[in-house]
Amino acid sequence: MPASHAAEILAQQAIERFDVPRDVVEQIVRKVIQADTMGHHLNVITLLQDGGYLSEEQANQLRQPVVFKSRLRNFHGELP
Repeated sequence: MPASHAAEILAQQAIERFDVPRDVVEQIVRKVIQADTMGHHLNVITLLQDGGYLSEEQANQLRQPVVFKSRLRNFHGELP
């Protein structure tokens, strides 16, 4: 996944889950994308945490993969 796409996904999650201001997130995403085009790597979560917009616990929550539970029933008609 391109760095810009991953940065945008993490940024959107930070806005939705932790009420990080949209303008701050947009600025950080631009910074991450610009660094990527120059061959450098910046991390959205670390930048938000260093800026005081995320606590360590919130940053760790964003680092965890999102798991979607299926609502489809198995062959026996049971929910997973």
